[in-house]
Amino acid sequence: MKPMRTQAGPRAAGQAHSRPPKCPRTGAVMLAVLVCVGLAGIMMLSILRQAAIRRAEVDLAGRALQARWLAEAALERAAARLGEDPGYGGETWHLAADSPAAFEGAIVEIRVQPPSGNDASRQVQVQADYPPDPVHRVRFTKETRLEIPLTTPSQR
Repeated sequence: MKPMRTQAGPRAAGQAHSRPPKCPRTGAVMLAVLVCVGLAGIMMLSILRQAAIRRAEVDLAGRALQARWLAEAALERAAARLGEDPGYGGETWHLAADSPAAFEGAIVEIRVQPPSGNDASRQVQVQADYPPDPVHRVRFTKETRLEIPLTTPSQR
């Protein structure tokens, strides 16, 4: 009887399957792709973080500008009220929020110092808190001296 010939090669019985030597390793390619995707993800997270920081800065600048304009309006109101009534001592505004997106509400306080002696000027201090929430609040304070014209009741 003739002995049986066994096949020599990659698919011989009892041998493990192996790749041809010229075939690229797909595991290395997959690892390179995963590294690239990971780096792209890290870059995107960094960009999103920077965008969130810039958004917070813009929101803060907007609140600061709103508080400043509220203080300016309070000074104008104090001047007008002192023109009508030299005994005006100040007031506090509680401005309600219109809608969460448009206006968050505010508290504006006007304080007028009484005159010293026969002085026609008044020291006026205003403070605007926008919004009134203590966490996100921006406070703007302004102080000025207003000259009040001395008028008699017959001049009005």
